[in-house]
Amino acid sequence: MAALALAYSECDRTDVLTIASLRAWMKGRWALLFSHADDFACYGFEADRWLAHVEHEFAKAEVSPLSVIKNGSGGVRRTWVDRVGGAALLIRWSDAHRARGAGASERSLISSVLMQATRFVLVVDEALRPRLTYVYSIGERLPSPIELVWMAHRVRERSAE
Repeated sequence: MAALALAYSECDRTDVLTIASLRAWMKGRWALLFSHADDFACYGFEADRWLAHVEHEFAKAEVSPLSVIKNGSGGVRRTWVDRVGGAALLIRWSDAHRARGAGASERSLISSVLMQATRFVLVVDEALRPRLTYVYSIGERLPSPIELVWMAHRVRERSAE
């Protein structure tokens, strides 16, 4: 199994987990995986209120927030994702090689993250399969995380039909 590291908001250390552990952490939920979570942040005077609203919408839609750290660059940094009950996901190139024994969905998730050359938000299903990729550039008007949560919710509903 490929090793992934999750940094939970309630602890100061990074726990190394397998993809199977990530699946258990998601508890059957879908996830939004942000390549650059801070691009979607709203810090400032109303930040606490914004965080509470975002956390509520993620919970209501049953979608888990994740932020990605590729190849361990920059270490594990806390972002708004951690503050709304999400996790930071560390994926290394070595994970791609270890993934040979993993299932197709695990390999697909690792490849989808590592092969992206741009900024993205990935909609991931409960089996860790990438379902939709939202690609963007700096300077674009971005949707709010709440809009993305409900986009993921609609993708999940359509896949169930």
